[in-house]
Amino acid sequence: MILIDEGQDFKPEFWLAIDMLCEQQDGTKLYVFQDSNQAIYTNNQDLPINCEPLVLFDNCRNTKYIHNSAYQYYEGVDVEPPDIEGEPVEFVIKNSLKLQAKEIDKSISRLIVSEGISPEDIAVIVMGDYSVAKSLLELSTHKDLWAFKAFSPKNKVLVETAKRFKGLEAKIIFLWITDFDSMNEKLLYISISRARFRLWFVGDYFIQHIEI
Repeated sequence: MILIDEGQDFKPEFWLAIDMLCEQQDGTKLYVFQDSNQAIYTNNQDLPINCEPLVLFDNCRNTKYIHNSAYQYYEGVDVEPPDIEGEPVEFVIKNSLKLQAKEIDKSISRLIVSEGISPEDIAVIVMGDYSVAKSLLELSTHKDLWAFKAFSPKNKVLVETAKRFKGLEAKIIFLWITDFDSMNEKLLYISISRARFRLWFVGDYFIQHIEI
């Protein structure tokens, strides 16, 4: 049996290796999980499977507030929102990246100290200029708090790009939009849906135009 995740990102030449694996043993079963709404690396829609797809109708990751925010940017069959309502999506609106970084630092420190949230349950997803975001957080009052593009960091807050965080999730997400022009519907859907329980949008006044 072969399981493929993120099948929408597979280019045609990638499937050649999968075909060779399937041919090594008769009766090999191939299962492909894919979401065309997350196809940001390739536009290939042809999968090497002839049977009818099994569509998942339930959202088992997010709260209802996060679901409703993310699925405004989703195209496809209707997906049922979860029963857990959760907390409303919040905005941090500051007119400079430096002030935004300070607010992220302060808000996350409050979550850790006052609410007892583990740092590894929080992630900062950057949509836009990652290098500037990284530099500003490195200058924050809690320099040892951050893990930049790290794999499963312990006792640290992961700071990642929106594209690299695709396929991952965190209980709490700060979606930091450093460049309004970098936003598109697929990337918004992907990034918003990474948050399981709580979500903050961080940016300047332009982020008020995001529908939630």
